[in-house]
Amino acid sequence: MDNGGRNAPTAAAKYNKNTGEISLIKSMHELSKSMQDIKNSGART
Repeated sequence: MDNGGRNAPTAAAKYNKNTGEISLIKSMHELSKSMQDIKNSGART
């Protein structure tokens, strides 16, 4: 939770299609990179 636990709980995860593993994205840097990768692959915003 952001803001010392006062904001709503948030989570993001990524799926590895090769291993079937789901892992939490723990840092804003990793989340930003993942979102940019999705956008660069042709996803519409």
